[in-house]
Parts: sequence; C-alpha cells; structure tokens
Amino acid sequence: MKTLATLGLLTLAAASAGCSSAAPATPAAPVAIAPLPTATVHSVEAFLQTLPAAQTPPMSAIEAMTLAAFPLSCVDHPQGQPSGGPGGGGGAGASSPRSARGGAAPAGAPDTAAVSSPGAARGANSGGAAAAPAAPRPGGYLWLPAGPTHLLENYDKQRAFYGCYDWHSAVNSTWTLVTVLHRYPDLPIAKLIREKLNDHLGKRNIEGELAFFQGSKSFERPYGQAWLLKLYADLVAWKDPDAQKWAANLAPLAQFFSGNLTKYLKTMPDPIRQGVHPNTAFDMDLMLPYTDTLHDEALHAAIVETAHRFYAKDVDCPTAYEPEGASFLSPCLVEASLMAHVLDRGNFTNWFNQFMPAVYAPAFRPLISPFDASQMTPDEMAAQSHLIGLAFSRAKAMLTVADALAPNDPRVPVYRRLAAIHAKKGYSTMDDAGYLETHWIATYALMYEVAASSNPTPASAIASLQ
Repeated sequence: MKTLATLGLLTLAAASAGCSSAAPATPAAPVAIAPLPTATVHSVEAFLQTLPAAQTPPMSAIEAMTLAAFPLSCVDHPQGQPSGGPGGGGGAGASSPRSARGGAAPAGAPDTAAVSSPGAARGANSGGAAAAPAAPRPGGYLWLPAGPTHLLENYDKQRAFYGCYDWHSAVNSTWTLVTVLHRYPDLPIAKLIREKLNDHLGKRNIEGELAFFQGSKSFERPYGQAWLLKLYADLVAWKDPDAQKWAANLAPLAQFFSGNLTKYLKTMPDPIRQGVHPNTAFDMDLMLPYTDTLHDEALHAAIVETAHRFYAKDVDCPTAYEPEGASFLSPCLVEASLMAHVLDRGNFTNWFNQFMPAVYAPAFRPLISPFDASQMTPDEMAAQSHLIGLAFSRAKAMLTVADALAPNDPRVPVYRRLAAIHAKKGYSTMDDAGYLETHWIATYALMYEVAASSNPTPASAIASLQ
C-alpha cells in the first residue's frame, strides 16, 4: 500500500502539471473477496467470518498533513477555460471536464443549473451571473464570454472558490483544510493553511460569490451549495478567532443558500437517486449539520419532510445496479445514511430491515467489494476516478449505518469490517487517476476519518483525529 506521505508528495509535485480529460469507459469488474460459497452462509455471524481482516493506518499528524497537501496543491489553481461551446467546461488544467463528467447547463445562461440536473456530474464552471458585486453583467463564474472569452479580472479578490477543477471541489477542499487545521492546529503547514483560508474567505471574496449566485440560483444546486453550508457550520462551531472571522464573512452566502435550498427541496417532485452529485439523499445529509448548528428550522423541516416523502416507503433497494459507470456514491448506502439521521433508532431499524438485503444474501454482493482500478488505462481515468473515490464514501456511509443500529445488532461488526475494507482500498489507490482524482478525494477520505473517529472500534482500527 502506498503511504499517505508518499501520496502527498506526489500530489504536490504533480499539481502544476494539470490533467487531460477523457470520455467515460466501461468499468472493470470489482474483485470478489468472500472466500466461502454463498450457499454455505446463512447467518450474519457466518458471513462475517468470510470477510478478510482489514485495518487502515491510525490517523496521525503526518497523514493529516498529507491529506491537506491535496487541496493546498489546487485551491489557487484556477478552473480552466470552458471549451466546446454550450455545455462545455474546463477544470483546472483540463480541456473539457464535462465531456468526461456529464452534461451541464449552457454557458452564459442566467440562473442555469450546473450540477442540479440528473445528467450532470462533476462539471460546474458555467452558468450566468454577475462578474463582480459592483458591475453585474452576463457571464460565467470565472470566465467571461463578452468578446473573446477571458478570465475575470482580479478573480482572486472577487471569488472565493475558483480553484480545484470546479466550484464544488474548491468548497469541499476548503472544508478539508478547515477540518485538518481544527484538529491539528500545530501542524508545520498550519500557518500556510491559515494564509490560504484568509485569502479565499475574505469579506470581498464572499461578496463576489453572493453577487454571482443572486443571479444564478441553480448553479451548483444542490451539491456545491450543500457543501458550502457544511463548511460554514463547521466554522461557526469552531471557537477560533480566524474561524469566527471566516464564518462571519460566509454568513450572508450561507443564509442565501439556506433559503435557496429550502425552496428547492419543497418543490422537488421526485428524488434524484444516481450515484453522483445531484443525489438528493446525499445532499440533504450534507445539509443536516448546518441545520443543527445554526438551528435553521425551515431548512431542517424541509429536509425531514422531503426525506419522509421520498424514502419512507422504500423497500428492497436495487443493489444490483451498483456501481454505475461513474459513481462516487452508493445510492442505497447514502439513502440509508440520511434515514439514520432523520429517524430514531427503532424506526430506522424497522425501515432498514425492509430496505437493505441481508448481508449474506446474493443481493448484498455489489456492496462488498471495492472497485478494482488496477486494469484502468489512461483514457479511462476521467470517469473511473469516481469509482476509486466510491470506496471512501461507501466506508463512511457504512459507519453511519453501524452507529445507527443497536450496539448488539450482529450487523454492526459486519458494516464496520466492510467500511475498513473499502477505506483500505481507497487509500491504496487514491492517486491512481492523477489530478482527476486528487483534486477532491482527500475530502472523502477525511469524511471517513471523522466518522471513524467519532466511534472508533477494533474492527476498523482507526485512531481518533483528536
């Protein structure tokens, strides 16, 4: 297994090189890991014995610093110029991420969704809005189409989240830096992290973001906007002078997103269930910490009501459909994670018993084995980088499920063991797709670590981040 320290050095060395994008390719088959024939396994306890032992290295300051190296290498790397006309786009150093990541809204169209449509994937560079607070005019978030397409003048003073391939990745990379700094304030790179956060979360930068979104409400809704709320909530909860300053700067944008997302959820006719950014269950789960920290009753009520409306009667989740070709989320597991947070333990257990197949059942097999990236070719990396990151998001969701079940439920050690198996695979492959992956994957590794540290167990062998 590659060490995190090695991965961090590779990331920093490669960050300036950028990347090229490619069309999605058919994924390779996952690797089977259960050594016993299914016919011999008829109980949870027996199934647990078929799983290999798995541990991930205890989190330490060195590993935390390495995770921070990923976002540090891209937060100042501007998202690339959109290409290919309407529907095209560009990530940092990439020619056209949307050609590999999925469809998006036409560039330059006011109030256009970049990630809210079911067909969207990681694209998030276009959409119309004001170029700056004092001079509204049609254009893109960072690149303006009036005349020859050009980069917004003084973008680093008028935008906050302009790096890391796309807008939402810049936001969740900022969350990663905040989380590492909060938990490891004495890191050798702590001063550098604070400098970057000061640069990006300045008052004027956020004013520029707000002006843009006031003219483009659907841009990055729901995924990117949900990440902003999560970032803001963690800053509010951190009693650090800089964090409180950054939170105060972000407050108007967070309040705007709260109202915007509340309306969005209330008017949604049906959930989006795919394994990428617009997944309704995952995005609502991202928003919940904000509603709890800020006591945002309107958004909280909208989330709970929408969760019940969309998912309360769900049974027999179609695990056979997982993973789809470019997933970084498990639709079944993220739905279970959300319901674990909106239902009490008894009601969740009853719902979960009808929703998820028994762990030893053939229907559960698609959730067992991490994606095997060893046979990927360079032209397959763009879409399949998501499938590498799927390991961490599955691991995190499995820990949430384990925490929600009763401590003596025999499924708890199974879900914890599987979480460790997936996380171990994630760490061993987390730079295999280069910048297409490293601009975002540290966030999902850290989300797993935070979940693991809240209730560490010998099965997952994760040390607390504290």
